[in-house]
Amino acid sequence: MAKFIKLDMTEVVADEPEVVSARAQRFIQLDREKRDLKARLQAIEEELREIEPKLREGFEQGKIQRLTIDGVTVFVHRQLWASPKDGDYKRACSALVHSGWADLVMPRFNVNTLSAVVREMENEGTEIPEEWKDSIVVNEVFSLRTRKRA
Repeated sequence: MAKFIKLDMTEVVADEPEVVSARAQRFIQLDREKRDLKARLQAIEEELREIEPKLREGFEQGKIQRLTIDGVTVFVHRQLWASPKDGDYKRACSALVHSGWADLVMPRFNVNTLSAVVREMENEGTEIPEEWKDSIVVNEVFSLRTRKRA
């Protein structure tokens, strides 16, 4: 450790200048690497967004549920998401309250919670309440996922 005098004439005990310099060099190196990796990740994500719809279409046309290559399985994942029809939260909230689901309603209801309820209804074979049909739309969203073989 070395003593340094700051501009305000106070003493500071700090690492030797060589240590500080080495740490600064490493910091700069890591920061550059981080920026490069972020750029690379952005390019990868863009390419994945371009490939996924075409691959999903190929899975659909070929009636493929899953495909394993090099120990990684690509598969179609289905998930239901519920949201207010035409973005009309007021009408959707009214339908939820009138059909006994007032606990989902706050000034605006949570679409993740509503979607979970819709998934549970589907799993139980229950239709969504009639009151919802003019105010809440349920969409199936398909995406591809990967899983490494154990």
